[in-house]
Amino acid sequence: DRSHPWEDGADLAVWNASPRPQTGVVRVPLDPHPYSVPAINPVDSIHPWILQDLSGWGFTVDGAPARLRPSSENGRVTLIPGRTGWDVEFVAEDVPALGWKPFRLERSAKPIPDVTRELSAGDEVEAHGVRVKLLEDGRFDFAIGDAVFPGQGELEDVGDRGDSYDFDAVPSGPVRVDAVRAEHRSHPAGLDEIEIERELRLPAKLEDDRETRSDDLVTTHLRTTLRWARGVPRVDLDIHLEDPAKDHRLRVLFPVEGVEDAGAARAATTFGVAERSPGGRDSSRWIHPAPSTFIHQGWIEAGGLTVVAPGLLEGEILARDAGVAIAVTLLRCVGHLSRHDLRTRPGPAGPGTETPGAQCPEPLEAKISLFAGFDPGRAAEVESELRAVPRGPAPRVAPGESLLSLEPAELLLSALKPAGDGDGWVLRVENPGGEDTEARIELGFEVREASPCRLDEEEDGAADAVALEANGRVLRFSVAARALRSLRLR
Repeated sequence: DRSHPWEDGADLAVWNASPRPQTGVVRVPLDPHPYSVPAINPVDSIHPWILQDLSGWGFTVDGAPARLRPSSENGRVTLIPGRTGWDVEFVAEDVPALGWKPFRLERSAKPIPDVTRELSAGDEVEAHGVRVKLLEDGRFDFAIGDAVFPGQGELEDVGDRGDSYDFDAVPSGPVRVDAVRAEHRSHPAGLDEIEIERELRLPAKLEDDRETRSDDLVTTHLRTTLRWARGVPRVDLDIHLEDPAKDHRLRVLFPVEGVEDAGAARAATTFGVAERSPGGRDSSRWIHPAPSTFIHQGWIEAGGLTVVAPGLLEGEILARDAGVAIAVTLLRCVGHLSRHDLRTRPGPAGPGTETPGAQCPEPLEAKISLFAGFDPGRAAEVESELRAVPRGPAPRVAPGESLLSLEPAELLLSALKPAGDGDGWVLRVENPGGEDTEARIELGFEVREASPCRLDEEEDGAADAVALEANGRVLRFSVAARALRSLRLR
């Protein structure tokens, strides 16, 4: 029960789920439920912010400016009719590995607004080591340090006569962009963003012959918000798409110039990293031709650009004259579970049930992150992020203490969980690389025994031994290439 005292402030705990120290952007809801409106004696313990309209307020975190912004969530608990949900954003620096850091959120004497300006094609924004230049059709160039990536955010739209199993392209021309609007917003909290709105005109559907796209056009709205922050060397893209078009595939492309080896792309896969190249595999002897797309498990990297796309799991590497492009599918809109007339498959794959919901009529919300270099650990941190909650008076873990850190950076923490039989903990470490690697784990608590176990948590007598050092606070063990290693800690 973390009920708040009646005061214009809140003590926060920012938690880092990564096994490495992390700096990141934290968003705190100012009207959380239930811990700001406890079920036990709610009248005497409701925080005063819940009972007021916060528009026009200002906030600080540890005395530094913080950003107030309307919540993007729906359905929040509100005690005042029509009250907008509000969040506070700030940069939390150096939060320890698998640990937390305290912050104090308070109301400021006056509002701390964003500084805004409209952008036109050719305008540049530079802040916090990141440089972004807006291009005419809504694409953008961006640079982080010495790494420069031009022409990002290109769109590809192709007709799709396929079904829920297989893509079957209908040739299409370039995407028609009717209007572009862009605005830059900067906040003293160390937060910058560029919101790019594009109005697209796409064919409404396929013609009845399913060989051509209709001449009738519909308007598709795409809003891409680029966000970056002080001390966080990456650009996050928040995507909102409203697309009434049917029978098509819409993808966003991230080109990389100067890639001489077209097969040098990599993507996350099960317990490993897979090499990817343009085109499908040689399937001349296959019954079902191989697709050129592939499923990735979180990220794709090529030419020093890593694209993290949790939830957007279909990708492709496209050959370009000056390099390659990483393609990420936003939508595949189809109307049947299975069809008999596909050119990309020799026969049906299932029942011919109509699937109007697979035309994706609802708005799409997605997040993509871009950073320079190849680092699976950083890609995992993008998905876990930093989290903030109200802090109680008696935390079970001391602030600034790391419960677990993992080295080297090439290894990933897959799990740290109570054992299924209640006896100790199970730790899993993944090695996605191509070479055996020794893991070094430093714990914030003592263990008396660390023994290898299998995925079913039974003892694995065939596995290499584990070295237990520093009075049970340091573990050393080997993890084979593209493998998962599990330990039982007691």
